[in-house]
Amino acid sequence: SPLHDGAVVVEGDRILAAGCRLPISKHHLDPALGLRHRAAIGVTEESDAVALVVSEETGALALAHNGQLERDVDPARLERMLAVLLQPPRAEPLPFWRRTGARWLARRRLGPMSPEHDEEPAASAGRGV
Repeated sequence: SPLHDGAVVVEGDRILAAGCRLPISKHHLDPALGLRHRAAIGVTEESDAVALVVSEETGALALAHNGQLERDVDPARLERMLAVLLQPPRAEPLPFWRRTGARWLARRRLGPMSPEHDEEPAASAGRGV
């Protein structure tokens, strides 16, 4: 079959392409690694991809990410690793000074939002100061 060789590219829950050739790692790797493993390492060195390799000979699973290869991954561990690696990135929380500064600026521009945020003490309100 033409799809036997080459990679399958998946994004989300869709197959984008099949039978793809991937870049091979240029680093010195274990000579026992085959072309699939070298390509998995290579594509993860050059992109943010996560590559799953299924050994043609043994059916063993390997996972590559950031140019590193984890070999002989059992299905339960693979599921945990993919859950971590494929989760959407979290938005960076704003530093404290930016969060509090934004509130201060909003109060300054808009005035008090409610009586408990009133900047004038209640005792001085009737003195005619």
